[in-house]
Amino acid sequence: MGGKMDKMNWKKIIITVISEIAAIVCAIYGGTQIQVNKMNNYLNSRIVNIAGDNNTITINDWKDLADAYSDLQEENATLKQDNSTLKQQNEQYFSDYTEQKELNESLKSQVSGSPDLMFESLGLSIDGEKIPVDTNNSIVNINGREYWSREIAIKLLPETESYSKEDGNINVGRVLADKTDLFGLYVNSKNSGVLDNGVVKDSFNNSHANVFINNGLNSNITFVLDGKYSKLKISAVIREGCRDSQTASFTVKTDDGEVVYSSPAMNVKTEPYEVTDIPINNCNLLTIECSADDSDWNLILYDAVVYN
Repeated sequence: MGGKMDKMNWKKIIITVISEIAAIVCAIYGGTQIQVNKMNNYLNSRIVNIAGDNNTITINDWKDLADAYSDLQEENATLKQDNSTLKQQNEQYFSDYTEQKELNESLKSQVSGSPDLMFESLGLSIDGEKIPVDTNNSIVNINGREYWSREIAIKLLPETESYSKEDGNINVGRVLADKTDLFGLYVNSKNSGVLDNGVVKDSFNNSHANVFINNGLNSNITFVLDGKYSKLKISAVIREGCRDSQTASFTVKTDDGEVVYSSPAMNVKTEPYEVTDIPINNCNLLTIECSADDSDWNLILYDAVVYN
């Protein structure tokens, strides 16, 4: 009886131990699995996947996410600045395009209204003698009007003639000037007589300024004209205070002493008179000679103008 009880007790003890070991193993296994699950959940909570166009960004920590967000903000600011710059460049390009387009339209308009041109390459002969000139496009016809080259035009001038461009005019040979006060020109020579800028009175009580007055029986004065004038206008009268019997006259001479005008004899009763268009023929020197029948200062010449 006692032996059987011992065997039964041992069996119970062994079963109990085995059960407890199994429980412990199960507990240990179950607890480990729980910890593993917790660890997986923790790790999963610490992993963030951000999906974009053809991109996936894996961030292992929320701090990493914040840093990545900050980087993206900086990149976005840079892109905005680049976009603003590109926008300004685009506006400038559009402005340049508009300006070029307007210029192109203007040029097209000018071309549409351009004249008809026809060039000819002609040489030059004078009295059968061939003159060397550049014949390439030497003549051009513009809208029916013919123009010759400067070289040909010069060759057509006599060798003794020169040309110049002045005051919107092409001058060949002598240059003609506008009307000029004769008494204001350069005096080449003078024999007796006086150029007076003051005021003198004639026998009719008229006042005159800028005059030439003879002094003595004969007076003369010569002016330099340089061939610039073709005509003379001059007025004459007897000075106040002269005797009735006194007379005076004047003569106009050009180069080489050629007489181009002689006045009648005047006295105190001769009214002031003017003579115009005296042909002085573009002379270089113009001389006025005065003569009187006594030595008094009796003849006044005034309003002397040379012109063309």
